[in-house]
Amino acid sequence: RYRTPLVLFAGDTVRGDTSALQYIDHQAFARLCGVHCELVLSPEQSLDAVRRAFHRAATLRETVILSVPMDVQDREYPKDYDYVPSVRVRSGQDAFVPDEDSIDEALGLLASARRPVIIAGVGAIQGGALDSIERLGGRIGALFATTLLAKGAFDDTEWSLGIAGTFSLPHAEKAFGEADLVVGIGASLNHFTRQ
Repeated sequence: RYRTPLVLFAGDTVRGDTSALQYIDHQAFARLCGVHCELVLSPEQSLDAVRRAFHRAATLRETVILSVPMDVQDREYPKDYDYVPSVRVRSGQDAFVPDEDSIDEALGLLASARRPVIIAGVGAIQGGALDSIERLGGRIGALFATTLLAKGAFDDTEWSLGIAGTFSLPHAEKAFGEADLVVGIGASLNHFTRQ
């Protein structure tokens, strides 16, 4: 609910045994809860499943159920394995690099904005981007706001509006209403932030 990266280990009944007393369809249950379910179908693929689960939880900041049937838990695991964390395997591979036209369009919007507001989220804090955001804001004359979870990130600047969205103060709501450009950095800009 609060974008907490979490991997939940869930023991499961033997796959296909719907008559088991504790049977539950983990994938269907996960869908109803709005989370991803990573199935471990064999010892041989268990390390990949664990890696995928932790990578998804960390990068998407969501809960992932790691469903491991009892018969898989009871089997021998391969003797020669070397677990490599997903951050080492995938670092850099998932980076999004915009094309030149998109960059030019974004620069044009920044240059022409007269009342810009920058919203920073937890991703901006974790990425160490706050100083760069303040420099950018200073160059374009922006006001600063944060998501609820990044509250206080710009408290040291006189240009801070505080929290954006549901918990905005009246002066912040007015500034957002007058903004001609809103830039989100390290923020998902969910319903509560946009409200």
